Amino acid sequence: MSLRDANPSNTQKPKRIAIVLANPATSTVGFWWSELTHPYLAFHEAGYEVELFSPNGGKCEPDAMSDPRDPSGYSSSDLISMGFLSTPSLAALVAQTKPVSEIDVARFDAIVVAGGQAPMFAFEQATGLHHKFVEFYEAGKLACALCHGVAVLRYARLSDGTVRCWGHNTFGQLGDGTFVDHAAPALVPTLSDVVEVFANGHHACAVHEGGTVSCWGRNDTRQLGAGAPLAYADPVTVVVQP
Repeated sequence: MSLRDANPSNTQKPKRIAIVLANPATSTVGFWWSELTHPYLAFHEAGYEVELFSPNGGKCEPDAMSDPRDPSGYSSSDLISMGFLSTPSLAALVAQTKPVSEIDVARFDAIVVAGGQAPMFAFEQATGLHHKFVEFYEAGKLACALCHGVAVLRYARLSDGTVRCWGHNTFGQLGDGTFVDHAAPALVPTLSDVVEVFANGHHACAVHEGGTVSCWGRNDTRQLGAGAPLAYADPVTVVVQP
């Protein structure tokens, strides 16, 4: 399909997407080009309106190896990114991103956080992004993250202090009292007042406002710090010995 012959999903009320890039972390660590350009193309061809943001606003830098022109040749086959980079009006968008504080959630249908290595270093301090991501989710809108962009989930906290988990549940690592896999976020029903969550592939732990800790999932080597060496599908309280 030609970009001049787009097929908008709804010409009267086009969908609006906020794509968030990470601000630079080090000289070679930034966002990943294809995680911006490929979604941008898909959204654009569907007739969606797309705006670029970053936690602090301003110019964003890509991971060097994500650039199809990089001497390493790692991304040389990424023709979509090459086309984006070769279009001055599109390439300029990366140099003038808006700060996430300017995102009006009511105006957008979804937020998409791009990956790259920078999110792993820069998102801890990006409190504005944490709040906006949660605001989209709690408004019933799409809140998405690509690849390393999921680093935002390490810091995003739901306003009511509850916890959601999803994915494989072989060892009860989702904490919902079952051993059933979930493709969508499922409530961990016995947890509240949670301020921080640490997740491993087979178990997870949560820190509560009062400083207590709850853990759930695989426990064959007593990695939960409580209970018998069995799998726990419900959170158990970690008892700290004096």
